[in-house]
Amino acid sequence: MYTIICSYVENMMSVFVDRDREMRLIEDSFQILLDKNRLLRNPILEFYGVSGIGKTLLLEQIKERCRVTHLPCIWIDLTEKKEVFQLEVVTQVKKYLQQENLQLEQSAVSATKVLLQQGPVVMLFDAIDEASSEQVLEIEELLGNLINDEQLFVVLASKTMVELKRERSVARKLKWHLLEALDRNSCEEYLDKLGQSQDTPAKQIEPDVRALIFTWTRGYPLAMNIMIEAINAGHDPRTETGKDQILNILKERVIDQEILKDAVGALKDICYTALRLFSVPRCSNLIIMEELIKKFAPKLQRESSLAYFSLPKELHETTHIFSWNRERFGFAVETPVRHLFLLLYSLGQPQEYNEVHNFLAQLNQQLANEAAGQDRVRYTREYLYHLASNPDLVNQSQQIMEVIAAMLKEQPVLLQSFFEDFAQDQELKEALGPYLAMVEQAIEQRAAQIKKDMLEG
Repeated sequence: MYTIICSYVENMMSVFVDRDREMRLIEDSFQILLDKNRLLRNPILEFYGVSGIGKTLLLEQIKERCRVTHLPCIWIDLTEKKEVFQLEVVTQVKKYLQQENLQLEQSAVSATKVLLQQGPVVMLFDAIDEASSEQVLEIEELLGNLINDEQLFVVLASKTMVELKRERSVARKLKWHLLEALDRNSCEEYLDKLGQSQDTPAKQIEPDVRALIFTWTRGYPLAMNIMIEAINAGHDPRTETGKDQILNILKERVIDQEILKDAVGALKDICYTALRLFSVPRCSNLIIMEELIKKFAPKLQRESSLAYFSLPKELHETTHIFSWNRERFGFAVETPVRHLFLLLYSLGQPQEYNEVHNFLAQLNQQLANEAAGQDRVRYTREYLYHLASNPDLVNQSQQIMEVIAAMLKEQPVLLQSFFEDFAQDQELKEALGPYLAMVEQAIEQRAAQIKKDMLEG
């Protein structure tokens, strides 16, 4: 079983949890790298994801794999060495060279080429998003001069996807991988091993508290660690006092100190208000963003609709968590942080939270009525999501089934897309809760009728 180390807060302990997909990819790359008869198809991998998702820990596991296989490992942390990273490459390379090779030109390219003459080399670049555009260009040029050597394997880590486009040889060999939150089984394994490592039974986490940890954090490692630390400090999430204390700790430690650490002064409150609000819709276009701000955050209102064009870029450059989501066809808060914003909003201000869902349901209904084709399908699905997400909605079951009934009257060519998207939409299914079975039954009946009509026609 492939694993990575998840650090317990403040280095109190270390616990192993699965990252099977990522470590299998790394293991396959190492096997090819060590096989002289095979070539790496993607010798540059970039793992990206929000702060606290486990990128550096993954690099630590790769470094350990290098130690076990006796491969040179060059690790550059760009949060610390971005100004002198080429000199740092040379310094680390020299540690692996034989004594007679120490006299070499002081350039990262020439030093690494000498090392590659001895065999495979692994280079790790952590926090590449912290580098300036000029420094990223330097990294591209470095890799461009080295990547044609079949014995080099490079792994990058960043908060957001960094596209290395200027060097064609680098761009062709780069592959991105999004690091997501841990799934439920991995969270359970984490908590199991955490409990086994405790000295006293009193420190072991009770089953109902374990369930709350996953429900609140949705497997976001940073939030999990901070919540566990708070629980071990005596804050019980099952009590109102404990719940409020833990929510305040999560906001301070994850949102304020990590996600919004680059937002200074009044900008921090602006970003927090906007991102919390934009977390309620699963994706936003400029119309949705403007309408939400006008209704629920009027102090952030801009002078014209055109002025909202720059808002997504401003939020993303400050926080690295709000960008265009290709699957959703809109701007979206990164999933692990979005779930935390939703938690803080729904438990901290439940009435307003439900009002936002109600407002978005009405807005998406309007947009669906005005749209055609696939846009109509997408808006209808979001309309359904917001109806299902508001527990205060009167006649919720009836309204949900009316939306489904109207949707199922659409032409088969549109319904095919709706059926496929619905089948994969786990968040919508979770929101539907007790109404899911009724919705699925209606969809299955309509799909069966379409199939019958096609056979008869």
